[in-house]
Amino acid sequence: MMKNCIIILVFISAILVTGCTSGEDTITPEITPEWTTVIQTPVPAEKTEITPEETQFQPDKPAGWKADGKIGEDEYDNHITGSRDLFDIYWTSDDENLYMGMKGKTAGWISVGFNPTVGMLDSDIVIGGNDGTNGETYIYDMYSIGTYGPHPSDTEMGGTFDITEYAADEGSAYTTVEFSRKLDTGDKYDSVLKKGDTAKVLWSLSYTDAIQIKHNAGKGTVEIVI
Repeated sequence: MMKNCIIILVFISAILVTGCTSGEDTITPEITPEWTTVIQTPVPAEKTEITPEETQFQPDKPAGWKADGKIGEDEYDNHITGSRDLFDIYWTSDDENLYMGMKGKTAGWISVGFNPTVGMLDSDIVIGGNDGTNGETYIYDMYSIGTYGPHPSDTEMGGTFDITEYAADEGSAYTTVEFSRKLDTGDKYDSVLKKGDTAKVLWSLSYTDAIQIKHNAGKGTVEIVI
């Protein structure tokens, strides 16, 4: 009996000693910097989609050029006057486009025709004006199929209308038309123009806005360097 009591006391003492030792000697693991590093998953950058229009080169218009039917000072690089000061042609070109202003001493239509072969034959014609009765601007892209005409519109013959911008203004003594077009429109009824090349240009004007009426106010021929 005494021996059993001694064993129990020894066992209890061992438990107490072990508990004290464990409380004093508990080791707290050291947290290294590597363990505290937060690993971030890279987020892919957003992709910007580029539309076909944005990838195409968009040439600028000449500084100061505007199709408004009013020819401003220094708006064009070149200028030539037809006979008897009846007609003035103004123009500027870049590698792709022609910008032209024409001014005729009339209240009717005015026109230019590029690179005829014989007379009017094969000339690429632009006729325009401003109808004084209603103030509406009109312009036609035409082609002469004969020495003296007729000159139907390109679209009547299966071609295309290739005037990209235009405007006209009619004053008390003059009609002014401004327009632009590509040097090479791809239309077989349009003359292929090239910057730096010489082009023969017919000019004409009428006293009326009816384009069926011939050039009864004057006509002539000039050569220009595109």
